[in-house]
This record gives sequence, structure tokens and C-alpha cells, in this order.
Amino acid sequence: MAEALRICAPHETSLMEKLGQLNSEALEYVGGDPIRAAIKAYRAGLAAYNTAAGEDDETVRRTYGIPHQVLEDWTLPAQTKEGALEALRLAVEEERDCGASYLTLPLMTAALAYFEKDSKRGLQA
Repeated sequence: MAEALRICAPHETSLMEKLGQLNSEALEYVGGDPIRAAIKAYRAGLAAYNTAAGEDDETVRRTYGIPHQVLEDWTLPAQTKEGALEALRLAVEEERDCGASYLTLPLMTAALAYFEKDSKRGLQA
């Protein structure tokens, strides 16, 4: 499913429409964790940016810009331990590489929500 998340938005598609589409695709991801698919799309976008010729706003938009916005706006808890750990890994990388990143809070919140839910489930068992 992560492969189905497209990095580039067509020129006629507004940013909000593309964000909605990416969020819908992530939510429909079956058999895994939507945050992992979103993180994979972001990492693929960063890799594309690092090999792109330009460093302008258009290059950002075509590569990692939209997946970054999806993660920045993320409000769902991670669904799996792997998703929570991947969110924490990316949060640490972002802080280490960028300093204060807009992704850190939503990623850590998603991971914390997973572990808190998992902790409450363990207490009820």
C-alpha cells in the first residue's frame, strides 16, 4: 500500500485535496499501520529530493513536501508496536538532523497513544 501513496501531486490538484487523498489511502491500509505507510512515503520523498537537481519550493512540493504535511497534521495513534517505534525513530532523526522539527510532536504523540493504549490493555488482562 505504501507504494500506492503517490509523492507528486498533479498541478490541477490542490494541496488540501492531495492531503485528503493521502490520508484516506493511509487510513484504508489493511494489514499494517497507516503511520508506517506515511513515514515510508516521507522517506521516499526525502530520497527523491536528495537526488533532485533543484532545491526550490517546487522541488520540495514534488518530492517530500506533501508527505511531510501529512505527518505534520497526523492525529491518529500508531496501530502497531512497529508503527510506534518507526514514529519514534523518525522523531529522533528529525530532531537530530533538523533541530526543532514540526514532525516531532505528532510522531511522538502517535507513538505515546499506542503505548498508553497497549498499557491499559495489559492492566485489564
